[in-house]
Amino acid sequence: MICEISDLLVEGPKYCAEMDKRSVPPPREWLDEGWPRSYSQAYKDTKWRKRINDEKYRMTKK
Repeated sequence: MICEISDLLVEGPKYCAEMDKRSVPPPREWLDEGWPRSYSQAYKDTKWRKRINDEKYRMTKK
């Protein structure tokens, strides 16, 4: 799903909005670390923004 959304060439908040729209769950370990319940909310925090960007990078480079 991440690759499909990445193929839309959306970035940042638009990418997160699309992740939320498609109900893409975060990695399970993020839930235990205080995940703010949506990609859009998480993107506002630099800690989560980096993780979201790193996740997208890893998934699209495979």
